Amino acid sequence: MLRDNSGQPYWDKQEEELIKIVNEKANNEIPKIYCFGDCCTLGIDHQGKTTSYNYPLFLQEELKEKYQVINLGRKKLRMESLLNFRNLFIPKSNSNKDIACVWCGTNDLYAGLQPEVVFDFFKGFCDLLIEKNIKIIAITVIPRDGDIHLIGTGFEEKRLIFNDLIIKNYKNIVDLTMLEKEYYDDGDFVHLNECGYKFVAEKIAKVIKEIEIQNEIKKQ
Repeated sequence: MLRDNSGQPYWDKQEEELIKIVNEKANNEIPKIYCFGDCCTLGIDHQGKTTSYNYPLFLQEELKEKYQVINLGRKKLRMESLLNFRNLFIPKSNSNKDIACVWCGTNDLYAGLQPEVVFDFFKGFCDLLIEKNIKIIAITVIPRDGDIHLIGTGFEEKRLIFNDLIIKNYKNIVDLTMLEKEYYDDGDFVHLNECGYKFVAEKIAKVIKEIEIQNEIKKQ
């Protein structure tokens, strides 16, 4: 059984599910969009319950049958975990058209890690994907104004530094640094509502289109 750094069973024994998601769904020839992230990728409401909607679901609707969107969101996901359990997350086979949306870092910052350390984890995981010829869409961390536990922790300052590192180091970016409150679940203003997930999906779809244009230019 996989365990995290505290020695506890990892993600409620979800390793078998992850192996199935990554490897079995990666077997067909349709290009993939791998969505890595925490609760805002998985789709969680203010009560901690999984929602019937999430941005990968809306992204699939946007892209139709051109890609297969795979939701690899996990509650409380940390960048360090992606590196520690890379064999679960890195697909064994892939198309040269595959893309990874990496929306992580919030929980690492929440745990008190310095933004430069979190970015090193972020880059380390993205480098593993790039080695597999998977293109990266880097997504910045959203504000967490509704979380009273973050008051006085320096989270906001660290978030801005981390986001700035992403913006400076990645070409294909979805910048959510200034995400408006209308996109949040009004039960906590921490998680997103349905409109928020749709907004994120639309922003990502636009970047995917830009990547496709870049690929066509390279062919000429």
